[in-house]
Amino acid sequence: MQLQVRIKASEKPEDIMALKLVGGKLNLDGPKPKYTFENEAHRVEYDRMRRKIREEMKNDFSCGNS
Repeated sequence: MQLQVRIKASEKPEDIMALKLVGGKLNLDGPKPKYTFENEAHRVEYDRMRRKIREEMKNDFSCGNS
């Protein structure tokens, strides 16, 4: 049986977008908000998507400043 994985929530747009893309949830129970994933594989996918989105945003920004 795989356990849920929880990490500290972020307000960064790319983190929120990655959370939605991988099916994670925002958990507001407790003193601090957390992102909750079904298992470690979902969290790993979230990290991968977050890096990809950040890279795309960085490339879009650098292309616009040429």
